[in-house]
Amino acid sequence: MQNITKELIAEITEYADTLTLGIALAVETDKPAIEKYFRSEVANARAFLAYHAPKPTAPRCPHWNCIKRAYAIMREAGLNSKADAAMRAAFSRYLGREVESRDTLSGGEWLLLGDAIKGNRLAW
Repeated sequence: MQNITKELIAEITEYADTLTLGIALAVETDKPAIEKYFRSEVANARAFLAYHAPKPTAPRCPHWNCIKRAYAIMREAGLNSKADAAMRAAFSRYLGREVESRDTLSGGEWLLLGDAIKGNRLAW
């Protein structure tokens, strides 16, 4: 498959916009065959753009490296990171506060938990 450039995407977008103007003109002048052709061309151009346009990426959590490190330490220690309830209970006991989900932990807390697991002060 050939590389789709930004310039090509811009040209196809301009082409689709021009065809849209052609649709309006075909409707005004009562030319249904031309209108149908332009509509199909616009649909093809929009489908091409939807398929080839760059996809937005989800932003990474700002604590991603801290979380990744903590999970690596969990794997090294042989702890089951899939045991969500047991893990949250252990985190709650260690931090001294209720941990409702892993999403509520800050980067510093992830570092603290990773260090505690590494130092054999935390397990579940």
